[in-house]
Amino acid sequence: ADMEKTGRDYIARISIDGIIVNDPERLEKLDAIAENPRIKAVIMDLDTPGGTVVGGELLYKKIKDLAAQKPVVAVMGDMATSAGYLVAIASNRIYAQHGTLTGSIGVLLQSADVTELSKKVGVQMQLIKSAPLKGTPSIFETLTPEAHQSLQDVV
Repeated sequence: ADMEKTGRDYIARISIDGIIVNDPERLEKLDAIAENPRIKAVIMDLDTPGGTVVGGELLYKKIKDLAAQKPVVAVMGDMATSAGYLVAIASNRIYAQHGTLTGSIGVLLQSADVTELSKKVGVQMQLIKSAPLKGTPSIFETLTPEAHQSLQDVV
């Protein structure tokens, strides 16, 4: 902000850290960066494990649009995984440290099957669903082949 008062061109530096969520205020700030003719490039520091699907998607689109107008460089810190990695690939160039933990955009969905354990301890789960795949996966029911394929398609 101080550089804006000097009237000189500059490179903006933004930080994306912590859990990424839908943040309209951050998106507005990115619009202001895109519209500011004195900002000639952007350095985006990333240190995030990712976040919500919508938050990551909106930030990805905003960074992608910004990178189409001026150079955006992503600099990964300790971690840029999941939605953090998604945001990084929207930039024009990515730099990572040797020890940066990164990758994994929507590649994993985990669940457990405790149906046998439930039988042993005498617990019976009652599931009421509006459709066969609702609430899938659930630890209280064995995954059907149809449910498995549906989840695989999503991942």
